Amino acid sequence: MQYDDSSALCSPVNKEFIRELANSFNTDSTSAQSNVFDEQYVELVDEVEKGQLSSALKKVDEITILNAFDKAQAQLLKAKLLIKSEHYEYALSLLNVLLEQINAHDLAQWQQCFCMEVWRFSKQCYASLSQTPEDEMSLAAKHISQQMMVTDPAQALSWV
Repeated sequence: MQYDDSSALCSPVNKEFIRELANSFNTDSTSAQSNVFDEQYVELVDEVEKGQLSSALKKVDEITILNAFDKAQAQLLKAKLLIKSEHYEYALSLLNVLLEQINAHDLAQWQQCFCMEVWRFSKQCYASLSQTPEDEMSLAAKHISQQMMVTDPAQALSWV
Protein backbone atom coordinates (compact mmCIF):
# COMPACT_ATOMS: atom_id res chain seq x y z
CA MET A 1 0.00 0.00 0.00
CA GLN A 2 1.12 3.52 -0.66
CA TYR A 3 -0.01 7.09 -0.47
CA ASP A 4 -1.17 9.05 -3.53
CA ASP A 5 2.33 10.49 -3.93
CA SER A 6 3.70 6.90 -4.26
CA SER A 7 5.44 6.98 -0.89
CA ALA A 8 5.16 3.83 1.20
CA LEU A 9 2.47 3.62 3.83
CA CYS A 10 4.83 1.76 6.16
CA SER A 11 8.61 2.09 6.15
CA PRO A 12 10.67 -1.03 5.30
CA VAL A 13 12.11 -1.05 8.81
CA ASN A 14 8.65 -1.05 10.34
CA LYS A 15 7.52 -3.79 7.96
CA GLU A 16 10.48 -5.93 9.00
CA PHE A 17 9.79 -5.29 12.69
CA ILE A 18 6.20 -6.41 12.22
CA ARG A 19 7.35 -9.54 10.37
CA GLU A 20 9.86 -10.36 13.12
CA LEU A 21 7.17 -9.90 15.72
CA ALA A 22 4.78 -12.16 13.82
CA ASN A 23 7.50 -14.77 13.31
CA SER A 24 8.33 -14.78 17.01
CA PHE A 25 4.86 -16.23 17.63
CA ASN A 26 5.36 -18.90 14.96
CA THR A 27 7.69 -21.11 17.01
CA ASP A 28 7.23 -24.44 15.25
CA SER A 29 8.59 -23.27 11.88
CA THR A 30 11.36 -21.09 13.28
CA SER A 31 12.70 -23.64 15.76
CA ALA A 32 13.16 -26.21 13.00
CA GLN A 33 15.29 -23.78 11.00
CA SER A 34 17.14 -22.30 13.94
CA ASN A 35 20.91 -22.23 13.65
CA VAL A 36 23.86 -20.31 14.99
CA PHE A 37 23.31 -17.50 12.50
CA ASP A 38 19.70 -17.00 13.57
CA GLU A 39 20.81 -16.94 17.20
CA GLN A 40 23.54 -14.43 16.39
CA TYR A 41 21.07 -12.18 14.61
CA VAL A 42 18.87 -12.03 17.70
CA GLU A 43 21.89 -11.08 19.83
CA LEU A 44 23.45 -8.63 17.37
CA VAL A 45 20.27 -6.76 16.46
CA ASP A 46 20.32 -5.24 19.96
CA GLU A 47 23.75 -3.76 19.24
CA VAL A 48 22.53 -2.38 15.92
CA GLU A 49 19.55 -0.75 17.62
CA LYS A 50 21.99 0.91 20.05
CA GLY A 51 23.92 2.39 17.11
CA GLN A 52 26.79 -0.11 17.24
CA LEU A 53 26.54 -1.52 13.72
CA SER A 54 30.30 -1.68 13.20
CA SER A 55 30.76 -3.73 16.36
CA ALA A 56 27.96 -6.09 15.35
CA LEU A 57 29.50 -6.63 11.90
CA LYS A 58 32.88 -7.40 13.46
CA LYS A 59 31.25 -10.02 15.67
CA VAL A 60 29.86 -11.73 12.58
CA ASP A 61 33.45 -12.07 11.35
CA GLU A 62 34.29 -13.89 14.60
CA ILE A 63 31.76 -16.69 13.94
CA THR A 64 33.44 -19.99 13.10
CA ILE A 65 33.05 -20.63 9.37
CA LEU A 66 33.31 -24.31 8.44
CA ASN A 67 32.35 -24.24 4.76
CA ALA A 68 31.16 -22.10 1.86
CA PHE A 69 27.54 -22.30 3.00
CA ASP A 70 28.47 -20.96 6.44
CA LYS A 71 30.28 -18.11 4.71
CA ALA A 72 27.14 -17.36 2.69
CA GLN A 73 25.02 -17.41 5.85
CA ALA A 74 27.46 -15.00 7.51
CA GLN A 75 27.12 -12.66 4.52
CA LEU A 76 23.34 -12.86 4.80
CA LEU A 77 23.59 -12.07 8.51
CA LYS A 78 25.67 -8.98 7.73
CA ALA A 79 23.13 -7.90 5.11
CA LYS A 80 20.27 -8.31 7.59
CA LEU A 81 22.12 -6.16 10.13
CA LEU A 82 22.76 -3.50 7.49
CA ILE A 83 19.07 -3.54 6.55
CA LYS A 84 18.12 -3.20 10.20
CA SER A 85 20.18 -0.01 10.30
CA GLU A 86 18.64 1.14 7.00
CA HIS A 87 21.84 0.84 4.93
CA TYR A 88 20.02 -0.73 1.99
CA GLU A 89 22.63 0.05 -0.66
CA TYR A 90 25.38 -1.68 1.35
CA ALA A 91 23.17 -4.64 2.18
CA LEU A 92 22.26 -4.99 -1.48
CA SER A 93 25.95 -5.22 -2.39
CA LEU A 94 26.28 -8.28 -0.15
CA LEU A 95 22.98 -9.74 -1.28
CA ASN A 96 23.87 -9.38 -4.97
CA VAL A 97 26.88 -11.64 -4.41
CA LEU A 98 24.59 -14.18 -2.76
CA LEU A 99 22.07 -13.87 -5.61
CA GLU A 100 24.85 -14.67 -8.09
CA GLN A 101 25.87 -17.72 -6.05
CA ILE A 102 22.27 -18.93 -5.85
CA ASN A 103 21.97 -18.73 -9.64
CA ALA A 104 25.41 -20.17 -10.38
CA HIS A 105 24.94 -23.21 -8.14
CA ASP A 106 21.17 -23.65 -8.53
CA LEU A 107 20.84 -23.45 -4.75
CA ALA A 108 17.06 -23.07 -4.82
CA GLN A 109 16.85 -26.85 -5.27
CA TRP A 110 19.10 -27.64 -2.30
CA GLN A 111 18.83 -24.71 0.12
CA GLN A 112 15.30 -23.47 -0.39
CA CYS A 113 14.95 -21.73 3.00
CA PHE A 114 18.26 -19.91 2.58
CA CYS A 115 17.37 -18.78 -0.94
CA MET A 116 13.96 -17.56 0.14
CA GLU A 117 15.56 -15.50 2.87
CA VAL A 118 18.14 -14.00 0.48
CA TRP A 119 15.38 -13.16 -1.98
CA ARG A 120 13.19 -11.70 0.75
CA PHE A 121 15.84 -9.27 1.93
CA SER A 122 17.01 -8.48 -1.61
CA LYS A 123 13.45 -7.60 -2.54
CA GLN A 124 13.21 -5.38 0.53
CA CYS A 125 16.40 -3.54 -0.47
CA TYR A 126 15.31 -3.08 -4.07
CA ALA A 127 11.90 -1.82 -2.97
CA SER A 128 13.49 0.59 -0.49
CA LEU A 129 15.89 1.98 -3.09
CA SER A 130 13.24 2.27 -5.81
CA GLN A 131 12.28 5.80 -6.82
CA THR A 132 9.38 5.01 -9.17
CA PRO A 133 7.10 2.00 -9.75
CA GLU A 134 8.81 1.14 -13.05
CA ASP A 135 12.47 1.91 -12.38
CA GLU A 136 15.25 -0.70 -12.44
CA MET A 137 15.05 -1.32 -8.69
CA SER A 138 11.29 -1.83 -8.77
CA LEU A 139 11.58 -4.26 -11.69
CA ALA A 140 14.30 -6.20 -9.86
CA ALA A 141 12.04 -6.47 -6.81
CA LYS A 142 9.22 -7.81 -9.00
CA HIS A 143 11.56 -10.36 -10.60
CA ILE A 144 12.64 -11.59 -7.18
CA SER A 145 8.99 -11.84 -6.10
CA GLN A 146 8.39 -14.11 -9.07
CA GLN A 147 11.33 -16.34 -8.09
CA MET A 148 9.95 -16.57 -4.57
CA MET A 149 6.49 -17.52 -5.85
CA VAL A 150 7.91 -20.29 -8.03
CA THR A 151 10.05 -21.65 -5.20
CA ASP A 152 7.65 -21.47 -2.24
CA PRO A 153 4.34 -19.69 -2.89
CA ALA A 154 3.01 -20.08 0.66
CA GLN A 155 6.11 -18.57 2.23
CA ALA A 156 6.32 -15.83 -0.39
CA LEU A 157 2.72 -14.81 0.23
CA SER A 158 3.25 -14.75 3.99
CA TRP A 159 6.02 -12.16 3.47
CA VAL A 160 4.01 -9.86 1.19
